[in-house]
Amino acid sequence: MSGARVVVSTARDPGPAQVERAREVAAQCLLPFVPRRGPLSELLEREDVDLVYVVDRDRETLRDTTERLSVHEGLMKLRAKVGPEHPFLRAVAPDGGVDAVLDATLGLAQDALHLAHALEARVTGLEASPVLACLAQAGLRRMAATGGRFADAAARITVRRAEAGRHLAGLAPGSWPVVLLDPMFTTPLRGPPGYEVFRRCAVDAPLTPALLAAAARVAARRVVVKAPVGWAPPPDLAERFHRRIRGKALDYLVVEHGAAAEDAAPAPKPYPYRQPRRRTPDG
Repeated sequence: MSGARVVVSTARDPGPAQVERAREVAAQCLLPFVPRRGPLSELLEREDVDLVYVVDRDRETLRDTTERLSVHEGLMKLRAKVGPEHPFLRAVAPDGGVDAVLDATLGLAQDALHLAHALEARVTGLEASPVLACLAQAGLRRMAATGGRFADAAARITVRRAEAGRHLAGLAPGSWPVVLLDPMFTTPLRGPPGYEVFRRCAVDAPLTPALLAAAARVAARRVVVKAPVGWAPPPDLAERFHRRIRGKALDYLVVEHGAAAEDAAPAPKPYPYRQPRRRTPDG
């Protein structure tokens, strides 16, 4: 996690369940639990506090003085409206037939939710930041319990607190059909409300040859890497990609296996290279 100093608290007048959950989050994340005794602003004014993880009755949020971050449906209605022609789906499942995906950089679980909804896929999401992992788990659990449009999709997602490279190293070859990577970008994309809070908690996860190789070893069918539009991989990565699916704000670079690799054209590389450093918050 970044150097942000985080404490865990509750909303005002919490019930026993909220206090218990806040203590659970604090223990899981190795963070201080601070009982709520006044306005949230008082906590955020402390010199030793940058962010507060707030457990409320119906939602868990991560907050600073101006923004709040939570896991929710986000842009899912818009993504669902595009349907199978969405570039993300064309990258992950060009034939429409993927039933399981390992999202190695979960973030706020928007990509995982998209895949679980559109493909009815089982998704396991890895998140290296303990704070973001707790936030994602809480948000998905709440969505699954509400019975809304995306409840079934949220229920198909499993959140694991794990660093991508280490977790991939412990998996058997070909144990997941698809592995998704969302590395950090040098120039971050314009994010939704709460993006700055996300950035302060996210773990740096640049795309390296070792990480891509580990993902390719685990993926039986393909690896999909999210990147800014026009991002060109460096020479030690470029030759590993077989195709690029272009979107409005993001490109999806794909490593194919088997017959798909033989038929796929190399990904175009007409843009100057920039080393990725920050990932998008949708994950």
